[in-house]
Amino acid sequence: MLKRYSRIPIDNPRQVIVAVSLLTLLVSPFILKVEFATDVEAFLPQSEEVQTYDTINADFGQDSSVVYLYLTSVSGGNVLNMDNLEDILELHDSCSKLLGVKDVISVGGFFDSALRDSGLSLNEVKNADNPWQLVYDSISKSDGANYSWNEVDFVGDVLINKDLNLNPLLFTPVEGSFRSEPIANSTLIMINLVPEITINQKKEIGQQIRILALSHNSESGSDIQAEPFSVALLAYDVDQSTQTTNFLMSMGMFFVTVILLWLTFRHWSYVVLPLMTLILSVFWTFAFAGMAGITLTALDVAVIPLVVGLGIDFSVHISRRYQESLSSGNSIEDSLVDAQVHTGQALFLAMFTTVVAFLSGISGGVGPVRDFSLLCAVGIFSSFILTLFFYTSMRYILDSNSTDSIDNVQDSKIIENSISRAAEIVDKHPQVIVSSIIIITLLALGGASQIETSFSLDDFLSDDLEIMSTAEHIQSDFSGASYLQSQILFTGPVATTAFFDGVYEFQCGQEGICVQGLNNDRYVIKVGSTSRVESVYEIVVDAVSSDEYSTGKNSNETHEWITTNSFRVVPTDDLDLSWSIVNPALSPSVEVTVLWYDESSNFIGSDNVSKSLLDTNLSNRKTVSVAVPSEAFSGRFEFKYIKNPEDHLIYDINVHDSEKYIYVQSILNTFNLEYKNVQSKNIETFDKTTDQDIVNLYDYLYQRDLDVADPFTGESYSDKIKHVLHRNEEGNYTSSVVRVFIGATSSHELDNDGLEFMRDELAEDIPSDFESSDYQVSITGGHVLTSVTVNEIQSTQISSTLTSIILAAAILIVLYRNLGFGLISTLPTILATVWIMATMTILGITLNVLTVMVTALTIGLGIDYAIHIVERYREEIIHKSERQAIETTIKRTGSALLISGLTTFCGFAVLFLSPMPLVRNFGIITAATIIYSVFIAIFVLPSLIWTTNRIKEWSNSDNLLNKR
Repeated sequence: MLKRYSRIPIDNPRQVIVAVSLLTLLVSPFILKVEFATDVEAFLPQSEEVQTYDTINADFGQDSSVVYLYLTSVSGGNVLNMDNLEDILELHDSCSKLLGVKDVISVGGFFDSALRDSGLSLNEVKNADNPWQLVYDSISKSDGANYSWNEVDFVGDVLINKDLNLNPLLFTPVEGSFRSEPIANSTLIMINLVPEITINQKKEIGQQIRILALSHNSESGSDIQAEPFSVALLAYDVDQSTQTTNFLMSMGMFFVTVILLWLTFRHWSYVVLPLMTLILSVFWTFAFAGMAGITLTALDVAVIPLVVGLGIDFSVHISRRYQESLSSGNSIEDSLVDAQVHTGQALFLAMFTTVVAFLSGISGGVGPVRDFSLLCAVGIFSSFILTLFFYTSMRYILDSNSTDSIDNVQDSKIIENSISRAAEIVDKHPQVIVSSIIIITLLALGGASQIETSFSLDDFLSDDLEIMSTAEHIQSDFSGASYLQSQILFTGPVATTAFFDGVYEFQCGQEGICVQGLNNDRYVIKVGSTSRVESVYEIVVDAVSSDEYSTGKNSNETHEWITTNSFRVVPTDDLDLSWSIVNPALSPSVEVTVLWYDESSNFIGSDNVSKSLLDTNLSNRKTVSVAVPSEAFSGRFEFKYIKNPEDHLIYDINVHDSEKYIYVQSILNTFNLEYKNVQSKNIETFDKTTDQDIVNLYDYLYQRDLDVADPFTGESYSDKIKHVLHRNEEGNYTSSVVRVFIGATSSHELDNDGLEFMRDELAEDIPSDFESSDYQVSITGGHVLTSVTVNEIQSTQISSTLTSIILAAAILIVLYRNLGFGLISTLPTILATVWIMATMTILGITLNVLTVMVTALTIGLGIDYAIHIVERYREEIIHKSERQAIETTIKRTGSALLISGLTTFCGFAVLFLSPMPLVRNFGIITAATIIYSVFIAIFVLPSLIWTTNRIKEWSNSDNLLNKR
């Protein structure tokens, strides 16, 4: 077959060149479709946890992506003085105006908003005699303020440097002195983006914020220095770095290849023709990416070095064998056929096993790794095909029409002497080599078993870049920077008392003091002693706490008014109002008025509904109905009665439309809940609570969209409940999610072992009641997905390595029809794999989304070189002694391997210059792989062949003795 196909480029060289040219033109438009876009979510593997994560995003809405502005004082002073807070507020307002920004949280915005509750602002109190006393009073007041010291704790934890000193603000000043500003040397502005925007839009907004920060730093003249950071902005910089690195690496690879080819062959055609072949290979590879719709990520910066570094081997081996045949006096045609036939099988086997090694990565669950593996396989296959047909056709046409071809091998003295010395060492000390290799490999196994796995987008960028410096400051200086949400999805009958109590047990444990469950987990972030959680239970707790402020009270000398908060109404619907009265005998009359507002909160009129009461004698509980005007959007009820100096007469007000509650003054009373322990916020259902009460409670919170539940983001109770409770199109509640904030502690890092420990603790917290067939519980999000990705990387590394070794061994055994040669060809790859993993451990290089493929690459390269040695030995042993065959194999094929190895090594050495640590590390271990593979092919493999032959001789002689 090889003889038949080897004639094609010689019998039809021009047709081959035309066919390659036409195919290149045909695929060239697809090059324009190639895109670079790095997104951290693209690296998430296919797993149950990722599917759950996608389900949560679809049913509960995506979380906002966050852009941080890291703020420091130019003068090195306090970032929290009044002047700086005012400047922070200006930055806050500028960011909030950007299209695609959902909300902004900053310490300047926090203090300004707290002051607004008192009718003040930062700008107004700035010049007051005692401004921080006014701030303190605004936060401390209890008559309905949105902010409290719990919010101050949140601000300090998430937005302000760990060095925050609140004492000047908190401690009561001595007589004659004032409260003073809190002290910190850095703070953050958190810019939450609209959840639904695309990754490219997130990158664009990040760039806009970067420009805004640069403009502020250069033009404002303030003491605040702003530096932006976000995952999307980091991904943007990765994309830019990837494209730049691709260009520099390409130029470097081709420059190094030119130099090495020239030093090896000393003829322009042996430089130009291989380069043309490699350029076409790279072009075809990226055109395939365009055809397949593969979006290139930072991983794919290594595709060009791999295609060039491995593809050049094909040209070198064909050229060397061609020159060897020419120097023996053969014609150009016969020499090319000889090179194709004798080298072609080795090249085919090398190509095939290398492609199989890379394709083994397709079995991995990480999408970019699969794409990278596929592109490398396509590139190597393209290099092989183009070398056999295009390069050979060009070689034949050029040499047939020229007298300037090389007719002998031009080995350098260094190569010649090195290979001769290697042949002598193998000839004299094969047993020593084999014994030494066994010892080295056993030692390397210990190091290989200690290799660590990591996954972070930070690996793609240099630590010298400003954004990486900013990221490091944020991670190290702010407690909340490393917090991520882990999400527990409960699917089943969630609108039940059993579920409500189960969520409480999940968070607090079975004991009433709420110190077990999530509150007892190592990595769960606490606010005080309570876990920081978003759940249905927590929203109900917050809503119950807000009951105190659900009515506004005003009075004069003779009257008192109670006015409800605003509630949404349906035009032309009927409202049912009910209330309770304390000691009705003290108040002979109650006046009830409804106030109507339009969608812009403008007052449009009122109705006095007291006249509709049929019974003028007040009973213990009263009800009244009222029709909603067609133009009304919201409403409020106002009660007026004769004032009792001791009691608020009216309480437990409820407003019900035709379907559900739309306003309640007391959640506990209306929905029959029980507040068992106020200090621990222990709300539980009790005997009187029914599943319908829970449904009514959910319905009420689902529509409660006019009062703010989160003072930082401005989200209503409706917004927040929809983030943790899913209602389907039929109006049934089908699932709920508990969002738990997870982070490292001062004594426990979230390394791989920590991630597994965290996942185990979350699983153990799930109450046994949820293990029934009625519920399906899934854990995902945040650090859980990091753990899943790390495990998938490890799994991919193991599966790709085993798949490569098994398939390569099976293929070689079948093709050689010899178990010994098949195993001998495969064994060096196992050695090199163990050595390279030990090297990674020694150098501190972890397994990640790129280096995970290094073992498959090691197997591909190792088998490539091993096949050339075995093939040449099989050819030589036919007409030479074992010693002569091994010597010829090392000197002839070994020299070609050394040259191609040096070429490939230098090509990959260019990766050392990459600004991307991940690519730089990949270059280091790939270069080490090439060194190990060449060494094993030249020294170890011939020694193994010699050792195998001795074992066969011993076995045969032993069998003969037994027969005698």
